[in-house]
Amino acid sequence: MASLIGKVKTIKDLFLEKLDLLLTRTAGIELVVNATLESTTAALEAAAFQAEHLSRLGLSQKMFLEQIAAQQLYQAEQQQLKDKQLIAVFEKLIARQEQHLPAVGQPVIRRSASVRPELALIAHLYSFLPCRVALAVEDTAGEATAGLLAAGFAVWVLGVHRAALPDLPDLHPLQLSLAEENTAAGWTLMDLHTSGKLPEAIGLMYFGAGTDVLWALSGQNEQRYPVVALPLPPVAEHWPTLVSGLRERGYHWHIGLYRVGNGGEMSFFCNARQPIEAAQGTVFFFTEQTLFAEARDWGRAVLPVTYFC
Repeated sequence: MASLIGKVKTIKDLFLEKLDLLLTRTAGIELVVNATLESTTAALEAAAFQAEHLSRLGLSQKMFLEQIAAQQLYQAEQQQLKDKQLIAVFEKLIARQEQHLPAVGQPVIRRSASVRPELALIAHLYSFLPCRVALAVEDTAGEATAGLLAAGFAVWVLGVHRAALPDLPDLHPLQLSLAEENTAAGWTLMDLHTSGKLPEAIGLMYFGAGTDVLWALSGQNEQRYPVVALPLPPVAEHWPTLVSGLRERGYHWHIGLYRVGNGGEMSFFCNARQPIEAAQGTVFFFTEQTLFAEARDWGRAVLPVTYFC
């Protein structure tokens, strides 16, 4: 019995000794765990602080960038406002200048009641003709001859008595008359050119009233004049025949300056075959479209245009 009690005591003491050893080792582990927990907590707190700091720093940068963008936008709006004000000032200056000066490209028209429109057109065409020689045929009134001389032409005159003409350096009267159809008397234009009585080159031909223009220009296939001017036929029904005949002779473009009656408004038309009853005026025929275009542009600037429909 005593031996059993001794063994139990021995086992108890051994168990208590192992328990003490286990507690000692557990205490060491607990210290390590506590130290690890403290270190981890400190690291987490540091990370949280750093994250909060970075967040605050990012917010500050965003606000800074927004301030810069707002300032740039304000400066751009102020510059646009200044530009608009400057443009408005220039527009006012230009408007004031336009009140006193003609617009660029717009013609300046000086009208004179003493100058007939057909003579003004002759003066305008003078600058575009290949030569300054003109021929006036049967201009008994002398107005066309005077207008040709005033424009700068050297004028040869047919069908007008020398005594009725002044003695001028650029005036060359010929005591000759053109032949009429079915007659042997007189000269043809071809005769006058080949005989040297007329210059070889003529820039403008003017026919007076009563001249048979188609007959006068017949046989002139090789001798065409840049401009042929003549009064509108007094009989309107003769107009389509005249246009067709001159087109056959190479005069494909024309412009007519006319008025209806003595008090009618002057107007112009281009390349029309329709007759105008009671029209009075002058028509110009051209062999070159570029020269016709100069006359048309002059008409647009000076006179109202007539359209046919």
